[in-house]
Amino acid sequence: MKGHYHLQLEHLGQTGLKITSKNSTILIDPYLSNSVQLKEGDDLIRNIPIPYAPEQITNIEWVLITHDHLDHCDPHTLPLIAKGNPICKFFGPPAVRKKLEKWGINKQNIYSPSY
Repeated sequence: MKGHYHLQLEHLGQTGLKITSKNSTILIDPYLSNSVQLKEGDDLIRNIPIPYAPEQITNIEWVLITHDHLDHCDPHTLPLIAKGNPICKFFGPPAVRKKLEKWGINKQNIYSPSY
């Protein structure tokens, strides 16, 4: 039907989502490691197995990060996604953008809105 837009939603565990359309893929809060457990202790294990290794996810156009908590803004996930998706843009609040730069993600790929 004309005017309809097909989206595929996939839960990545925690609060992470993969949204795929015919022409693009967006990730929201992709947490694809065990960073929280490694940093905070074995009582904070993932409830859902990791569905993909971060380097396996390709053709990503945008990664949206809601805030800088470790299970949303993951140092073991986001740099690997950036490496495998050189045109991908990352978007998040200032604390997130600061971490992304610290982790070596190209500043040109970090979207900073002008208000």
